[in-house]
Amino acid sequence: SARFVTDAVDLLDFANAPHNTSPWGRMRAQMGHAAPFGLKRLEVGNEESDMSADGYPAHYKLISDALRAHDPTLTLVASGDWGRPLRGSPCLTGQRCDVWDAHHYDSPDGMVTYARSYDGYNRSLPPVYVGEYAACHGAPSLRAAVAEAALLISLERNADVVVASSFAPLLNNVHGTQWSYNLLNFDSSRLYALPSYYVQLLFAESLGAFTLPAELDPKTDASAKVFVTASIGRQTGPHASWPSGVKVHTPADAEDAMSVDPQSSASVLTIKVANYKPARCSLQVRLDGFQFAEEPQ
Repeated sequence: SARFVTDAVDLLDFANAPHNTSPWGRMRAQMGHAAPFGLKRLEVGNEESDMSADGYPAHYKLISDALRAHDPTLTLVASGDWGRPLRGSPCLTGQRCDVWDAHHYDSPDGMVTYARSYDGYNRSLPPVYVGEYAACHGAPSLRAAVAEAALLISLERNADVVVASSFAPLLNNVHGTQWSYNLLNFDSSRLYALPSYYVQLLFAESLGAFTLPAELDPKTDASAKVFVTASIGRQTGPHASWPSGVKVHTPADAEDAMSVDPQSSASVLTIKVANYKPARCSLQVRLDGFQFAEEPQ
């Protein structure tokens, strides 16, 4: 572990140390990037299974203690849920875990089962970074993309504990394929994206500043396979648009009622719905406790 501790600290210096005082910063500058990268978050380990006292927990402590001593502002991510037992994890035995990493790979049907799992997440446990996920057990399809959208809705609905997420695998040269399910696939002159990419695009361009209570009426159980979340916040991205002159007041029971101006950072109410049923689903939206200065567009 001592060698890995040294490697981890050297990696941090390569990313962040000044080029004029650090040999690793100087090497970075010689490679063409004089300015520090500003690395703020680093994971110790990945998909770890040895949770014995002398296994991952011991290595995590040695490495994380050294990294925090070198940079106390660093956020460290621990290996978390990836389908193996977590008993003995440093995050469950008293060690400091800023965030832990969860991986969800399954069939589309299996992915949908995760879509309500974070609703019941134990809030006394560390926050979660869903560092890898894909409905990749099977051929790429629109059905798989909708299953992933259901998971993303769950992550957004539970944004108090899920701090980030990332699809994987991401990039694939079609002449050197390792995994059969990749978000972006390319050769020297062409590129194509899975339907999953367009789900990513829709969510990226509909980020909210605040999540709002949203539920199906009548309330349905997990077998309904319809998932919903709502947020308020300005849309982003090249395809985003803003309604003009709309002011929204949050429901009266909200912790901090606010009047939202179109030019503020929270001006668009976004409702996301994923229908995993094999048939079309009719949808009617009812807004309770909102007041609009003008009719919503």
